[in-house]
Amino acid sequence: MKNIQQEITVTDFSDVAVQKAVKSSGYLHPLTLYPPVIGIGTGVVAILFGVEALFYLAALGILAGAGNAALRIFFLKDKIALNFQRMKRKALAEQARRATEELELSLLELGRERAAKQVKYLKDTFFRFKEKLVTQIGKDKPEYEQYLGSAEVMYLAALNNLKAVADNERDKKLIDVEDSKHRIEELKREHADGIRDNTDEIDAQQRQIRSFELAEENSRDLIAEVEGSLTALTEVTRSLSEITATRESMRHNVTQAMKKFHHIADRNKQIFNRVARSWQQLQAKY
Repeated sequence: MKNIQQEITVTDFSDVAVQKAVKSSGYLHPLTLYPPVIGIGTGVVAILFGVEALFYLAALGILAGAGNAALRIFFLKDKIALNFQRMKRKALAEQARRATEELELSLLELGRERAAKQVKYLKDTFFRFKEKLVTQIGKDKPEYEQYLGSAEVMYLAALNNLKAVADNERDKKLIDVEDSKHRIEELKREHADGIRDNTDEIDAQQRQIRSFELAEENSRDLIAEVEGSLTALTEVTRSLSEITATRESMRHNVTQAMKKFHHIADRNKQIFNRVARSWQQLQAKY
């Protein structure tokens, strides 16, 4: 399956993207393209063979194409915009649902019940936000899909980054440093018995263990930051669900909330990058 998160962004729900989709639907629709093409072809035949009736058919084809374009651009634009945004948002919905479930499971496996509860709370408040949009704007309005789609893009981006952090933490727990500890004991015995001088190798093994312990401490700190990000996401979503202003005021409020979503998603990405660097450093040393 393709990574929808990479293909669909907040920009896809912008007014510019919607206008572009409406124009493309008008100019590139089959009923816009084919009648004029047929009409022009008929006109060429009429000129070559002097058949007067074909001129009328040519004009009819050209007018039909122009009429369809005008109809779609000026009279059906809201419906086209709604379908365009709804198609993109639905492509995100199932992925967001799976990402939420997987993140909850990962956090529970890590023993992070508090964070898992925060994910559930985020999911519930996001649902209330959707209900608020229905009440405030209406489910059949392009603005509904625009606001909800933009929010869901950032919601999914944050979940994906948080899941990557949790996956990294879980994978790291599979590493066992007991072998290094046993090796140190063996080296110390050999050293004590005078078999060989193992001082350097003992120091190297101890550095590996310390490096792993530091990485674990770092991961715990990062998971704590993840919990903080979840709390921030929850607060943003809850604030959106409580909006009771006019539509124009809501547009402003949602725009501000989207900026917060951007900031939180960027922060989660930074957290993930820190974990990735820590993991790479650990692998290089261990």
